[in-house]
Amino acid sequence: EQRIAEGDIWIGYWVYIQAIPTVAEANEILAKVRDNGITDSYVIPNSDSGNLVSLGVFTEISGVSRRRDQVRALGYEPQVVDRTRRATVYWVDVMLRDDQTIDFEALQPPGRIMRLEQRSCASAG
Repeated sequence: EQRIAEGDIWIGYWVYIQAIPTVAEANEILAKVRDNGITDSYVIPNSDSGNLVSLGVFTEISGVSRRRDQVRALGYEPQVVDRTRRATVYWVDVMLRDDQTIDFEALQPPGRIMRLEQRSCASAG
């Protein structure tokens, strides 16, 4: 049975420098990282964690590792968190017998990001 709900969709790993005391200091860091080839960066002033410099969102952990190494070489310690957005989520509810399983690998299309997860449902009876 298929059902639709609102939920959070994972879009990637967000890399950023946090807790920068002033916007002026954040802009100095931004100039330094851009001068070193990190052109998809920008300042987010007055966030919950102080001023931030965003350094990109990556769908692959290898991109995160490269970016983290670039930023550490400049003398900063970047943070990495999951980045999500609100969107429509499609659920397929499947009732399995105790001896049945679902092969999630077979359901994952190659080259396409899909998040598949298995959750137990409360017994209906």
